[in-house]
Amino acid sequence: MSQINATGQAISPLPKGGASTGTFEPQGAGAKTERPTFSSMVEKGLEKLNAQMTHADDMAARLAAGEEMDIPEVMLEITKADINFRMFVQMRNKALSAYEEIMRLQF
Repeated sequence: MSQINATGQAISPLPKGGASTGTFEPQGAGAKTERPTFSSMVEKGLEKLNAQMTHADDMAARLAAGEEMDIPEVMLEITKADINFRMFVQMRNKALSAYEEIMRLQF
């Protein structure tokens, strides 16, 4: 009897004795999916950040041009973009710090 995972795909049954090996292999056609690379995740994050910052800038420009807009909504979008930008900078700083630490460990 096979089990079903959260996505509805059948997974291999547990080995005899009920002990799990820690890995489940999806069965069926199209079961192999590629994991995203670190660089693709960073690129995707930068694209989302850029889109959010562009949207906030557009809203601020429309407000400054005199278009009737909800001021708290504009401020909220600007604040969200600012927080996400600061978070991304801190993530970059941590990654750079980790890289420098690894380089110091090499002989």
